[in-house]
Order: sequence, then structure tokens, then C-alpha cells
Amino acid sequence: MVSDNDESTKRGWLSATADWVYRNWEKSLFRFFGIALFVFALLALRNSNVTEFVSVSAAGIFCFIYANFTKFRKFKGLGFEAELWEDKQAEAAKLIDQLKEIVAIYSRETLMSRVRHARLYSANDEKHRWKEIWSLYETLTGEHSRIGQQIDFRALKKELETYFIFDAMLPTYRNVHSIILDGRKQAGKKISEEFGSPIKDSAGYGARLEQLRAIQFNLGEPIELAQKRELSKQLVSWFDHEQKSLKAHFGVDIHLDDDTKELLEYFTQMEARQTLDINQGLIEKFANLASQKS
Repeated sequence: MVSDNDESTKRGWLSATADWVYRNWEKSLFRFFGIALFVFALLALRNSNVTEFVSVSAAGIFCFIYANFTKFRKFKGLGFEAELWEDKQAEAAKLIDQLKEIVAIYSRETLMSRVRHARLYSANDEKHRWKEIWSLYETLTGEHSRIGQQIDFRALKKELETYFIFDAMLPTYRNVHSIILDGRKQAGKKISEEFGSPIKDSAGYGARLEQLRAIQFNLGEPIELAQKRELSKQLVSWFDHEQKSLKAHFGVDIHLDDDTKELLEYFTQMEARQTLDINQGLIEKFANLASQKS
């Protein structure tokens, strides 16, 4: 037998639940659709469907805005316009900035995954890879602008440019690296010839080996220098220093051909620029440079 107390408690719980549903069903519905739209947007982005990604992510942002603000007066942003009470405008602007950051992060990851993944491609594919990457970038930024989403992609463009220059410069880096290594091997042979076998002057032999070890045979991680836009400059400095050391200590001559010198000067100019003017001619030139064998 159910007591009056239990009945009263049950009615109170049901009444509270009904009241919560009445006051919050719009928020819950918009949040549900917002999450669902973002999931579909990510799937579209993964399949490189940029137009669908931009449109669906914008709709998702729209849902989250309405889910968080049920009282409206006037608000405009991110391609949408709504009525919003004044005390909620700051919160709305903050929410939109956060959602913009999320969209920018997903956009960056999509493009950068293309850049990194395609490093295993063949030389023929390399000629088309950057065309596709820059085309995707232009489509992505164009679609966001078309629907009124003002997202700052300057940092993303600069990062893409860094890898764009790096890929084009990599065969030149490997060529310079190979020349220095060859000079180091020649120096090692001269030491062996100088002291013969068995070695009688161990102190002199050790001192000569120290001179050989002082010849730096790499620059560490070249991509780290590329990210600082210093790879070409450091490459020239490295070669000049080791060229003088090999000549002074071992009488070994190493030289760069004129084509390599011109490329290093060209890449130094490219790295010094604040931004690149991406056009079909530059894409073709860089793609061909990246496809060269070192």
C-alpha cells in the first residue's frame, strides 16, 4: 500500500521533471543537433568535402548559439543574425570565438595531414600534391568567407608555406649534405695515409681525429630550421665553415656548383618573405624542385 507521503513525493518529482523539460527542451534539442552536425562536419572534412564541412559546421555553431541563449534582443556574427539580450552579448561573442578556434583547428589538421602524409609519395605524385593542397586551402578559406565566417587563417597559411619551401629545398639540402660528407671521408683517408698502420704516433693521430670530428656532418633537424625560416641561411653558413676547415686542416677542396648556389640564394629570398604569392607558376616551380633527385 502506497502512503500519502510517497504519492506526494512522486507527484513532486514528476512535476519538477515536467517543469525542467518545459524550460529546457529547446536547449537540449539545439545541443543535440549541434553535436550531430559537428560529427557530420568532421566526416565531411575527413572525406575532403570542404563545402559540406563549412556549411554543416556553420549550422552546428548556429545550433550551439541558440542552445545557450534563449532570450534575444539583437546580435550578429559568424554569418548569422539573432535577437539577444544585452547581458548575453559578451557571452555570445566569446562562444563564437571559441567555435571559430575549433573550426580553425580542424581545418589546420586536415591540411597538415595532407602535407605530412604525402611525403611518402613518388616523384610523379609530388608534382600534383601541392596543387591539391593549395587548392584545398583556397576552397576552405573561400567557403568560410562566402557564408560570412571571418576566420583568421594567416598562421595556417604561413605553416603551409614553411613546408612548401622545405619540400622544394630538401633535394638541395641533401646535395650540400652529401658534398660535406664526401669531403669528410676524403679527410679521413688522408689521416689514415698520414699515420699508416700500425699507428706509432697515437697522440698525433688522436689530435687529427679531433680535427676531423670538429667537421660538423649535419645541421640537426632541418625542419626545425625551416620552421624558423633559417634553413637556407644556415645551410650556406654550414657549408662555408666546413669548406674552410677541410681546406685548412686536410687540404681537401669541396665546392658547390653554380646551380646549387643560385638555388640557395633563391631559397634565402623565399624564406625572408613575410608571405608568398601562391600562384600556378610558383607551385609548378616548387613541385619540380621537390621532385629532383639529390
